[in-house]
Amino acid sequence: KIEKQKEKSKPKKKIKKKKKKKEKNEIENIKEKGNIEQKNEVEEKKNIEVKNIKRIPLNDEIDPDLEKKLKSLDYDSDNEEEKDKDKEKEQKQREPQQYSDIKEDDDIIMCSFNLPFVPVKEKNSFTLKLTNSPLYHILYKVIEKEKNIKWFGSLKDESIYSVKEREEISELLKEKNMYLINVENEVYEKTKILYYGILEPLCHYITLDENDMDNYVNFSEYWKEYKKYIESVCNTILPFISKKKKTLIFLQDYYFYLFPTIFLNKCNYSKEYQDLLPNISIGLYIHVPFPSHEIFKRIPAREEIIASLIKCQVLGFHTFDHSRNFLKTSKRLLGANFVSTTHGDLAANYLENTALIRVKNVTPDIDLIKKYQKEKRFQEKYSEITNKYKGKIIFVTMDHSFFPITIKNKLVANIENCQKQFL
Repeated sequence: KIEKQKEKSKPKKKIKKKKKKKEKNEIENIKEKGNIEQKNEVEEKKNIEVKNIKRIPLNDEIDPDLEKKLKSLDYDSDNEEEKDKDKEKEQKQREPQQYSDIKEDDDIIMCSFNLPFVPVKEKNSFTLKLTNSPLYHILYKVIEKEKNIKWFGSLKDESIYSVKEREEISELLKEKNMYLINVENEVYEKTKILYYGILEPLCHYITLDENDMDNYVNFSEYWKEYKKYIESVCNTILPFISKKKKTLIFLQDYYFYLFPTIFLNKCNYSKEYQDLLPNISIGLYIHVPFPSHEIFKRIPAREEIIASLIKCQVLGFHTFDHSRNFLKTSKRLLGANFVSTTHGDLAANYLENTALIRVKNVTPDIDLIKKYQKEKRFQEKYSEITNKYKGKIIFVTMDHSFFPITIKNKLVANIENCQKQFL
């Protein structure tokens, strides 16, 4: 009996296992059929979409709806092309706007702290006289020929002139494509203290004395007035910028360190001037030395100045050392990166802003020197000096009497060189 029971129980287990296997196989077959049917449905839909898409000639523009349909179709070649285009766009965004984009018909707005002309009063009227500064002579020679260039600045001593006198002077300046910046006298005087009392000595590596420490104590007050001055510059320039043409705003020297940030913020947050931004390029040429990081970090608003400078499209320096100092300070203060453009130029990149760096010098006006040589006054003085110092070496230099420029050291260096060559 026991053996019969064992024999009966064995085949029953095998039948159960076979049933389970059959059930599993049936479930898998059903799933596979369902997946195949789903795939077939998707492919049929895609084929229908491709058939419905109209063929468009190459010269016509593609509709945005059609682009979406094409992007929904997964083609490896299209994805690769899109990736390449994205990389090119990223590279273009990193590169600054090239100054070659500006054409002859486009406008150029030049800004300097002082205008090149000085008003001279004769009886009841004013006449304009060109200053003796060699830099202004060179710049005015360019603006004199071009009609698309407009020059903005202030008079040397604004507090001297009354309101009526300023109006009369401004009309004379307009004939020469020059415009006065509307600034209050208090703002103008305090910004002068900031320039000549703090920034200029530090740029020339001159440590301040005890008498000059008062300027550092009142730095925040002068800095507020300086911002007001830059805002007034922006307010005078903005009405002269056209939406149809491209405009280059060419800034002269360290007086406009904070101009890019204030100007761009003014355009971004006002509906009137938002359309101007795509057509505007800002360039700044620094005529003074840019100091090293150890000197520049003494300025309380150092980070604000560097961040503003990088918002320019082009930055100009006298020498390679000055540009290197700027790159090092921007790296240490803000963590800015050095970027090389496709044209082989060096640029500073911070956040979404990239500034192209140029190293070039301003040469003296040779035509102006030849003009003075022909005058009788020059020839008389020349003959007087040569007769007085016969058989001696004569040094002729053109320099400012400003205290950072050490004429004594230049003379010593020239004498040493002459002793080696001639003696």
